[in-house]
Parts: sequence; structure tokens; C-alpha cells
Amino acid sequence: MVKLLDQRTLFQPGLDYRLEAVFESFALSLARNPLKLRILDAFEIDRTSSLAIGSSILTHSILLIQYDMAHY
Repeated sequence: MVKLLDQRTLFQPGLDYRLEAVFESFALSLARNPLKLRILDAFEIDRTSSLAIGSSILTHSILLIQYDMAHY
């Protein structure tokens, strides 16, 4: 875990401290438990749901691009 945390990239100093805290928390969450991730303490995302989300985003993107090309 120490090796993974050492490899993470650091933001430029002076960025929003809240953004830095969120990314740091996200990195620590992934280092502790890479298969489960809680979002806003309301949703739990694991490997299967992340695959479903990714495929849904890809499918909707393709449909929106096709619609845009057909109507504009």
C-alpha cells in the first residue's frame, strides 16, 4: 500500500484544498478496498456495477453522437 501511495501524482500547490482532500480520500479508499467504493454514502460500486456503468455511458455516447450526426 505504501508503494501505491508513493506512486500517486501530486497536485500543484495552491489548488482548492477541498478538491485535494477528495482525491486523497478517493486514493486511500481504493488502496484499502479496491473492489468496493461508496459514493456519497448512498451507493456502493463494485467491479460488476462499474462495468455496467461504463457500458451504459459508452452506449449512450454512441447513440447521442449518431443522433447529433443525423439531425445537425
